[in-house]
Amino acid sequence: MKLYEEKLNQVLEKAQKLAEEASCELIVFMDDSLKKNENGIVLLRQENQYYDIYKKVCEKNNIIFVDMYNPFAKLYSLTYRLPHGFSNTRVGTGHLNKYGHEVIANTIFEIIKEKEEI
Repeated sequence: MKLYEEKLNQVLEKAQKLAEEASCELIVFMDDSLKKNENGIVLLRQENQYYDIYKKVCEKNNIIFVDMYNPFAKLYSLTYRLPHGFSNTRVGTGHLNKYGHEVIANTIFEIIKEKEEI
């Protein structure tokens, strides 16, 4: 994992330098998958060994890190919709669906609004 962290840092460090040259800020979001418990009620955070690495490397390089777990959990708690999956896949698996894309777009929009108000 140390090599992975080093390589990720190299990539994000270069991306951050390019963003700074263009007067931009990078936003990286973690699409942390959700799953329901055996009762179909509670959303559980799946173990993700890369989460801590991404967060740490983003902080080190002054990159905005967005954890999508809570926004996705809110989507489910309010609408019972999951951010991944389609009618031809297992429930809650696979690519982002329109609900997941919408939650990400709204989350990033709020972050940009906050940054521009400062």
